[in-house]
Amino acid sequence: MQLVSKRALLFLAFPSSRAIQSSSHSLAFIHTPQNSTFTSLNNRAQPSCPFKSKSNTAMNMVTMDSPSAQRNKDPIWQVIQSTILPMLRREDDESPLRVLEIAGGCGVHTEHFVTELAKKNIAVDWYPTDPDPASLQSLKARVDVFQLPNDVTCGDAIKISTPFSLKLGADGVLEDSDESSKIVSDVGSEPLNLIICINMIHISPWDATLGLFKVASEHLKSGGVLMTYGPYKVNGAAVESNMNFDANLKSRNADWGVRDLERVQVVAEDNGLKIVKVQEMPANNLLCIFQK
Repeated sequence: MQLVSKRALLFLAFPSSRAIQSSSHSLAFIHTPQNSTFTSLNNRAQPSCPFKSKSNTAMNMVTMDSPSAQRNKDPIWQVIQSTILPMLRREDDESPLRVLEIAGGCGVHTEHFVTELAKKNIAVDWYPTDPDPASLQSLKARVDVFQLPNDVTCGDAIKISTPFSLKLGADGVLEDSDESSKIVSDVGSEPLNLIICINMIHISPWDATLGLFKVASEHLKSGGVLMTYGPYKVNGAAVESNMNFDANLKSRNADWGVRDLERVQVVAEDNGLKIVKVQEMPANNLLCIFQK
């Protein structure tokens, strides 16, 4: 296991013991519209900016922004680039990197990560999701106007699925909406390389965390990675700001809260994943890499 700080070492003391009771859940979880599997990003003449101008009227009507995502997108990308990509592929690997983004928010990370992968000439099949209607609307708007820089030469190999709502329960994906009823077996028939989940675990019910690892267990290929990011407690302790944040979350919803990293590790191991690295990040967050 590769660790980067003394604080992160604390979670090693927690024993793996409890098995999470969960039934087999075979529901495929990627919705791809029948007439348009992906948004294909052809390398056409376009502005040097990766995306169309934010002054685009249709986009402004529905697109949100996230200051925290704007701040953390590059530090997270640096870990993806330096640590996660070498775990997933050889330099001469030309097969698409298949990525499921859970709780994608308003789309800031989708834009940034896909653009950076394209700059590295890595073919991508990217599946962005979010259960919140307003965030999903923003995510769809960003994908609709997404463009790559002029100097990217692999535009045809960069594919983003139409964003859709994905809700998690203890057994995996919840089939509780019209959107879910349209989900097809596109990803279920071909394993994922990477699942990204940023700032979800602490602001959702515990069952969503159980479902996250259930999905990772069922749909990651062997050696595939689940990356989580957000605040955690280690051995029940955290910096004062995170403890205050934990109290605030619980006052808003009793099912939310900053989770104990050791407890999340148990869920990972119960689902056949091993925590291989814990990286300290800005603003007292941790980026955790779990490998199947």
